[in-house]
Amino acid sequence: MMLKQIEIRNFRGIAFLSLAFRQVSLLIGENAWGKSSLLDALTLMMSPAAESFRLTETDFFRTQDDKPAGACLIELTFGPDSPAGKLPAAIAALLPAAPGARGLRFSFSARRTTQGISQDFSFPDYPHLTQPVVSQLIHALRVLCPVLRLRDARFSSPEVMASTAEGSRQTGEVLMAGTEQQNTLQGEDVLQQALTLLCRLSGHYFHIRAGGALSELPVSEEKNDLLWQQLNELNRKLAKTARPERAPVLRALLMLLARPPFAGTLPDEASPLILFEDPETRLHPMMLSMIWQFLALLPAQKVVTTNSSDLVSMVPLESVYRLDRYQQITRCWHIPDEGMSHDELRKVTFHIQVSRPSALFARCWLLVEGETEVWLINELARQTGFSLASEGIRVVEFAQSGLKPLLRFAAHMGIRWHVLTDGDEAGAKYAAIATSHLTEKQTERHHLTRFPAADIEHYFYRNGFAEVYRQAAQLPEHGPGGMNRVITRAIQHSSKPSLAIAVANEVAERGSQSIPLLLRKMMGRVRGLARGRFG
Repeated sequence: MMLKQIEIRNFRGIAFLSLAFRQVSLLIGENAWGKSSLLDALTLMMSPAAESFRLTETDFFRTQDDKPAGACLIELTFGPDSPAGKLPAAIAALLPAAPGARGLRFSFSARRTTQGISQDFSFPDYPHLTQPVVSQLIHALRVLCPVLRLRDARFSSPEVMASTAEGSRQTGEVLMAGTEQQNTLQGEDVLQQALTLLCRLSGHYFHIRAGGALSELPVSEEKNDLLWQQLNELNRKLAKTARPERAPVLRALLMLLARPPFAGTLPDEASPLILFEDPETRLHPMMLSMIWQFLALLPAQKVVTTNSSDLVSMVPLESVYRLDRYQQITRCWHIPDEGMSHDELRKVTFHIQVSRPSALFARCWLLVEGETEVWLINELARQTGFSLASEGIRVVEFAQSGLKPLLRFAAHMGIRWHVLTDGDEAGAKYAAIATSHLTEKQTERHHLTRFPAADIEHYFYRNGFAEVYRQAAQLPEHGPGGMNRVITRAIQHSSKPSLAIAVANEVAERGSQSIPLLLRKMMGRVRGLARGRFG
């Protein structure tokens, strides 16, 4: 069983959010999308410690006039983790009939009244269930799909940290006993030391949230490097072991993480939901990779929030979700099932996720044909004091991957785009592709710019920068030679990117007013797109 979807209305910082989960869901977005509210909602619904939770007026979303909403709703939908799967027997036995195709819905609703706040847990598709059965179902769900919220250890109480140490020690003993018969994973001191490492790291770097005062469990600096080496060794041993042999080990390691907030052990059919909150906060990218390599092996559904481009590059592209706030609604963008072909996914995965993962955080892509345009536009923006990064703009060349996959991906992910093409035959084909991807609300004027010349070199030559190319071609300023010959010779004596930098330097000498009007208008439109205008 796994969590399929969550819908939130008027809970804390979220007015509305609907999010469909995968086995791994990595959530990225700007600061205001409602990350903490989403994680709190999941914790409220599925944490065993949430039974006594009572909403207060501050838990209701506040409207633009700073008034709390009258009602809030959190609804989770559960389903089998495979098309042919079934719900666990402990849950199915309590239901009068099997859930429909959309799954088992579990809701929490609250309403502000003159007498205070009323709240209720329910199963909307089974309105006639008695309260004792509802309570049994809730307990079964929380046992079979518990939330394990890993976050910065500085947000854990001393009591919880002590509980973690004892629970980890006991679970480590169970794990070692269970692996004594496993020849592949018998290891001597390395496995035992790595288990000790995991206990320490779970207390020092990340921890399961259980509330309380701020504190942390110190780890001596001299042992830190050794501990990370041991975790790396554990990852290596687990990764090279056949799945049937490593399954009990991973299950026991999952128990190690789950032990502190739960009494006893997890049932065999349990499918925990791990919430990993901003893991990059205290981790070097190399350490982050080690932690994720370990977590990725655990038999659990995972929801991760991050601002790390390194972590974005470690998960399948289909697992990346972009969230933003638009008119008080939190929107979720991701690649739908069968939304892109395998070939398109391969191209975008390499070109964006592997080669330039930070582009996934951009609000708008300026798509250009090649390296020359990337150099020149970035330099021109810098010369004019226009920070592309601060505006959420990323210049991306598309010649290697093709334009169509990038445009399709941008549409799925809510990334606005503008295409800059040459004026030659190839540029005309790119322009046609861009035009074909415009929606009814988008116009060619705001999303497409074409050079009125064969390429960017010919365009700048015609717009007052001929001497730059003549100097690069080692020709006198007013000497013989047509435009094509000068540009060809300049490229032979230098390179296209070097010529782009030379043009940018000349702009710096003359001032930003020397930038051709076409490019100035284009940059204004791209900035407008990044700020949410022009469809």
